[in-house]
Amino acid sequence: MPTYHFRCDGCEKQIDQKMSFGSTEVPKCEACKAPMKKFIVAPHVHFKGDGFYKNDAKPKPAAEKSGTTDTQKKSPPSSPAP
Repeated sequence: MPTYHFRCDGCEKQIDQKMSFGSTEVPKCEACKAPMKKFIVAPHVHFKGDGFYKNDAKPKPAAEKSGTTDTQKKSPPSSPAP
């Protein structure tokens, strides 16, 4: 069930109430008993996972793709046996 936000015009009190989508019920203010009005609030969005940010979409360097590490690249070549 979605949460709706209501505000009293008389005393400016705000409440959040869970109601069904098709409900036409209007709650009354607890303080002044006047009917409250529904108001719009921006939705709360949480992005989780990869690809939501600019830095997540960058291609990985070639060294990471091939599976080689920096230590393997920098090691000196082995000398032949005498």
